[in-house]
Amino acid sequence: MKKSLTKKLSAALLVGCTTLILGSTAFAAPNDRQMPPPPPPHQQMMPPPMNFDKFREYNEQFQQKYTWMYTTTRHQAAANFAEIDKALDNNKISATQADKLKRKMISFYKNQQNAFDEMRKLERRDTFKYRREKRDDLSLRANFQDISESTTIPVDTLKEILRPLPPRHVKPPRPAKDNLDQRLRDFTNQLIQDGKISQQEVDSISDFVQSGHDKFRQMDKTQRDELLNQYKNMTDQQRLQQFADGTGISVERLEEIFNIFKTEMQNKVSQDSPA
Repeated sequence: MKKSLTKKLSAALLVGCTTLILGSTAFAAPNDRQMPPPPPPHQQMMPPPMNFDKFREYNEQFQQKYTWMYTTTRHQAAANFAEIDKALDNNKISATQADKLKRKMISFYKNQQNAFDEMRKLERRDTFKYRREKRDDLSLRANFQDISESTTIPVDTLKEILRPLPPRHVKPPRPAKDNLDQRLRDFTNQLIQDGKISQQEVDSISDFVQSGHDKFRQMDKTQRDELLNQYKNMTDQQRLQQFADGTGISVERLEEIFNIFKTEMQNKVSQDSPA
């Protein structure tokens, strides 16, 4: 167990200024923002099944009517429309509310898709700023209050109707052998409490990394391979400069943060090692 943890921590340290590792593990949000662990599968409240006949009907209709829709957009919109019809059948909303909501959803997905198209054209360091500026276009939840006011549907009802598509294949959760991610988050939170790094620095790094993840997910295979090759050919100093440009944190301070992280992590490993 000790060897396994040491190898994992050593691998994390060796990346130095690599954004993907530090951003997605060590520089996560504090514990008070984290969701509690999910209940056992038999205790989880599963949403009622979707009407797949309605879903297929709307999907085919949108394919003909809204040729601008990407496949993922079309599937999500079709699922939303099927749920809107179900809410109407169950008398949760009126016919007028259903019509207004459907028009709002088409308008939202049009704006969202345009925003994602624009985001793909940006440099990585600019994407997280763009996400903040275009939050209303990119996030459906950010629009719930506006949708509620224009359709007179309560926000809680909207959350119930406009839920994300379920995964195609739900796999049972595997028992964690070693929750390294959680331990790294706890470790980072302790550094914040000790005043060695600030919450603002953590948030800036987290936003930068998340924007990179979002942009990466929107790329096709060729674009991803090109980006990865470009990243591999960069020097550590170039990566650090890219990190600084994207977070607004100076290169000197980033070096301090990484050195703090490395030193404190090594001390932590030494303390946890049996005598």
